[in-house]
Amino acid sequence: YTNRQFINLFGEESKKILEDKLKTFMEMHAGVSRSIIENRMYNLLTEDRILTLDEIGKTFSMSKEYVRQIEEKLLEKFRKQLVPVSAELRSLA
Repeated sequence: YTNRQFINLFGEESKKILEDKLKTFMEMHAGVSRSIIENRMYNLLTEDRILTLDEIGKTFSMSKEYVRQIEEKLLEKFRKQLVPVSAELRSLA
């Protein structure tokens, strides 16, 4: 699957819910964290291309491994915020 094909499996209503949750999550962060959320997580839903870890790392003078570690922590935080939303998403399937 391409990113677009994978995301389209969710359906438009579920995709909109995830977009809204990611926007809210993004607004709670700044700097490299916000860049990761916007350029990797959010753009996965809305764009055909996401930035690589290396591209984000170069922007902030960080290694791609350090950016990956930050992304991993952000994904865990975001998953915890999605737990109450998961029932809503399941009902749309």
